[in-house]
Amino acid sequence: VICSFLLLVTFLLSSLAQTDFTASETEGCTPFKVKFDVDASTIDLDTVGFITWDFGYGDTVNAIHPDTIVYPRQGIFTVRMYVNGNRANPVTKTNFITVHRTVDAAFTFEQFNADFNYVFKPVDQITDSSATYFYMWRYQQLDGPLSIANDHVVKNAAQEMTFDTVTLDTGSFRVELRIEDSYTCLSRFSQIINITNEIVIPNVFAPESQSFYIIDPGNSDVVLDFKLFTRYGLLVFEQTAPIINWDGRNQSGVYLNTGVYFYILRAVKGDTTGKYTKKGFIHLYR
Repeated sequence: VICSFLLLVTFLLSSLAQTDFTASETEGCTPFKVKFDVDASTIDLDTVGFITWDFGYGDTVNAIHPDTIVYPRQGIFTVRMYVNGNRANPVTKTNFITVHRTVDAAFTFEQFNADFNYVFKPVDQITDSSATYFYMWRYQQLDGPLSIANDHVVKNAAQEMTFDTVTLDTGSFRVELRIEDSYTCLSRFSQIINITNEIVIPNVFAPESQSFYIIDPGNSDVVLDFKLFTRYGLLVFEQTAPIINWDGRNQSGVYLNTGVYFYILRAVKGDTTGKYTKKGFIHLYR
């Protein structure tokens, strides 16, 4: 009798158990990956034909055991599970998933005076005023011993403090920005920059011995505008690009004759000091 009573109680409790589901994690940073699954202790999976999942950000999936899904944006999301198409009684977890946005660590830079002083600026903007952000800059000279680390702690109200200014001598540098917030969202970005005293403007070009006449500022944020004229002032070639590449032809693709040509060079982006503004002559030989 006692055994029968215990079996009856167990059956009644199991029949009253609320069908449930689990998540591998419930809070994280974009892109946030989560694995959802049915809690097999709350339902007999042999009675389940299919399950529709609504993850709260617009996507739905029909699967008893869905693959890992990715939350691409920040927000607080309610997750619903419909067992055997029962739309009237979904298993709902309100505000179940919390996703924080990972701030992109990409940055730009420019020289702001003639003394090799540079300002580095993050591209992304902070949007969550509830978090504290840690901006860590590192400058490592690849062709010398210099290694400087500047650590910044800033909040949303002081976004301009995330900019960093540093004096860099001539050389090749790996610059890295690491951004981490109080939710532990983390991103990194680095690039190599080359700093030279003067931009090199060759005054002789022989297309037969070198394929291109090249002007390379060694700065990925600079965009140059190069104009080439005959001695009579006729514009024969123009190019706007981060690196100037001229093969000795005019704008129509016709090879120019041997002679002396006048050029005007200026930067249309990334030069606040006029460092790249140049004029002079190029001797073209064939």
